[in-house]
Order: sequence, then C-alpha cells, then structure tokens
Amino acid sequence: MVVDTFVISCTISKKERKMNNELIDKSPCENMANDGVVRKYKEIEKEKILDIDSFGILPIGADEVFVKIEGSNTHYISNYGRCIAITDKVKILKGSVNRQGKLIYSIPIWRDKERINRKFSADRLVVDTFIDYDKSKGQYIWHSGYDKEDCYFRNLYPMEAHRYKAIKTFVVNGGFDTEEKILEVMNGETYNMPTVLGVGYWGSPDVDTKHWTYRKWHNMLTRCYSDSCHENQPNYIDCTVCPEWHNYSNFKEWAEANYYTVEGESMELDKDLLVKGNTVYSPTTCVFAPRSINLLVINVKAARGEHPLGVFKFNDKYVASMSYSGKQIRIGQYDSPEEAFEKYKEYKEKFLKDIAEQYKDKIPVD
Repeated sequence: MVVDTFVISCTISKKERKMNNELIDKSPCENMANDGVVRKYKEIEKEKILDIDSFGILPIGADEVFVKIEGSNTHYISNYGRCIAITDKVKILKGSVNRQGKLIYSIPIWRDKERINRKFSADRLVVDTFIDYDKSKGQYIWHSGYDKEDCYFRNLYPMEAHRYKAIKTFVVNGGFDTEEKILEVMNGETYNMPTVLGVGYWGSPDVDTKHWTYRKWHNMLTRCYSDSCHENQPNYIDCTVCPEWHNYSNFKEWAEANYYTVEGESMELDKDLLVKGNTVYSPTTCVFAPRSINLLVINVKAARGEHPLGVFKFNDKYVASMSYSGKQIRIGQYDSPEEAFEKYKEYKEKFLKDIAEQYKDKIPVD
C-alpha cells in the first residue's frame, strides 16, 4: 500500500472577504505570494507501512495506514493519530493527555545505539510522518476546528507561532476556520489579520505596542468587544468601532494628527461630545478631550439603579447630585425623582457651559 502525494492549492481573490461576519477594508491576502498556497503530503515508502491485515487490526477510516516511527523498531503511527506497538503481541497505545489537551505517547527509540523512552505528541508524530512542510516554520500545529483531539493528518496544519495565534483569535471570536482561511494565514501577511479581540489588526509589520496611540486603540477595542469589560461596564455593550479603525495604522495616523494637550489634564478619546448618544468610534464622531470634561458626559447606566441619572433616594427625599474631578456635588433634595432630575439637568447644563468657557482657548476648534 502506498500513500499518494496530495497537493491542495488555493486561488486567492483580492476582493474583500468576510471575517467574524464583518467586512474589513482590506483583504489580508493582498500581499500574498502570486503562486498561492500549496499544501503537500508525503509519499510514504512501502516498506515503512504496516500490513494491518496480517495483524488483525481494524482501521477506523478507509484510508488509515500505520507507518513506522522514525528511530523506532516497534512502534507505528497512523494518519489518524493512533499508535501501535508490535512486540510479542500487538498493542494499541492509549497514551495520556497533557495540560494543553494534547494526546501524548511514550515511545522507545534508538539514539547512538542507545534505547531511550521519549514522549511525543500524537499530532507532531502525524505531522512529521505524513505532511511535507518547512520544519523551521512549523513549531505550532493548528487542529481544524480547534479540536485538539482530532489528529487526522488532513486536519493538521504546522505553522509559525504568530500565525497560530492569528487563527486561534479568529476562531475564538466566532470565525470559521475553513481550509481556505487557514491557508490565507499560513501564506499571508498576519499583520492584516484581526488578532486583537478578533476585530483589530496592525496594518503594518512593525508596531510599537507600548506607544500611546496603541494603548488608546487597544482600550477602545476592549470597551467595544470584550465580554469581561461589558460585565463591568454594560454601557459599552452596543458600542462599535468603524471598519477604518479596525486597522491600527489608520487609527494611529488620525490620533497623532488630532491629539493636543491641556496643562494639568490627562487626555481621553471621547465619542459622545460631538454626537449625542453616539455608539460608534470613528474619525468623524471622536475627539480627544480632557478627562474632567469626558467624565461629565459619561452616562454610567450600571450605577444609576431604578432612579433617573443623577438622582438617588435618601430617606424620604430624592437627592440630585453630580461628580466632577473625583468630587461629589450635592445639588439639592426634592420630593420626587422627576423634580430632582429636572434640577440635575439644569445644574449640569449650566456647569457644562461654565467648563466650556474655561476651556475655549485650550481646545482646538478643528
């Protein structure tokens, strides 16, 4: 029995592709090699293949074959990840599962005329035995569907660490890892693949992740797309980032052109000042604003409770209050929540006008 050589090629399209059910503004395949992606399987020498019929071994798939493991005289690995030892009897090894969820076999091999036991992962044995790949670029193995129990050779993809991370992030955030998608990542430019919360991507091969614009960008994506963030700040659940700013390089260019400083203030990216009730971060809806102003327009629904914004009940009265620069300002107490809320709105509107007057010479008009 001989295992044929299989070659799977992918014809790359330059049109926009769907990713995580959203269109990105530039295909990750734009910079892909012109000859596309080629996936190859080894042609196995006949003498290395075990005659399973003579040992009464039942295959679990019509194409299952067992091939002698390099360096071993007694152990065989199948293209499904099963391992067999042929000594005085036939034994199918059960192996063990490590912390990463991978199946591990302990196999005796010969090195410099010395017999030693070594531990191998089933997926690595399958990849090294059946797949033709560049070992310098195959330190990690992606399992189709992120199913680490599946070691069938056609569902294993050896690749570099950063490409593995790109696919994992894509899948964990709801993407479907078709073979075409996996091959795109294996041969494409990963800096154009969404690797930050399954949405954001670098847009450039060289990025300083400690740069202030990167921190602003990453925090923006976290507010919009992180489930853990939404548990603590549910007011961001419906917020999104425009496709242009999924690309960090685009955001960085805008941020550096629109950033300014105010003495004694930290600056924050604000989406609410220009458009009331806005939920989209974009170049036309965002500005940088001093933190003190930004805090005035934040609508913290989680802390509001059953009463209107800026109102809480104390004994039998309803208190109107607001905070500024970390200090609580008591406006007054009233007989109804409606009256308290009206006083809160009046006070805050006047307060905002006073603040705007103070900052009019500090904040750029354009």
